[in-house]
Amino acid sequence: IKISQADWAKKKNTEAQGKVGGAASQFNKLKKQLSNTKTKAIFDKSVEAQDAFKATEDSLNASQESLDASNRALKNQSYQDSYSQSEEAIRLSKIVEEQIPQVTVLVTEANKRANNTNVGTTATAVASAKGWKKYKVRLMPKNRDCLWKIAGYRHHYKNSRLWPRIYRANKYQIKNPDLIYPGQVFDIPPKHGSTKKPKVTVVKEKKQTTTENKGKDDDSSTGSGRASDGSKNAN
Repeated sequence: IKISQADWAKKKNTEAQGKVGGAASQFNKLKKQLSNTKTKAIFDKSVEAQDAFKATEDSLNASQESLDASNRALKNQSYQDSYSQSEEAIRLSKIVEEQIPQVTVLVTEANKRANNTNVGTTATAVASAKGWKKYKVRLMPKNRDCLWKIAGYRHHYKNSRLWPRIYRANKYQIKNPDLIYPGQVFDIPPKHGSTKKPKVTVVKEKKQTTTENKGKDDDSSTGSGRASDGSKNAN
């Protein structure tokens, strides 16, 4: 029986080494992609992408710790413990593999937002300066978003216990606070104050333009379109 248990634990340990090694390889590829000058500039400005990267790194470290524990248990002939730790290492490595694409998606979205700013006529919501934000619920099968987690993100409240503020601000689309779905976009109110979203004043900005008058010596006249104030209300 002991020989059988040893073989059983060794096979699972070997499987865990392969899974953790594969997850580590994928994570290192992600780090290399993020070290690209252009990508790094975008990543450094996206708090959401940084949080997702940190969560992925934490999962990888946890999987490696479980694998180390499996190795120690195997060496000490604690075959049941070794098997259990190998299973945990495999589970965590799968989470890493699922989290990596989320980081890439968030960086891509941040890049799109950056490319869409200052193009033609833009609209700036003044209300955003008062602390209101938007958050799109992400699809993470093994590490699902919930109001508790969203409130705990450092770019929101850094305090999970404040999740009721998000719930109250989005009651119109959240029937059950325990059930939220990928793709839902929530209004995130400030940490303090009312959870009723204020009316938004929109300021339209025009691109600066330059015109040249030909045939008048070497002089040119420059006209700049200043920001014209217009306002409308939106809930």
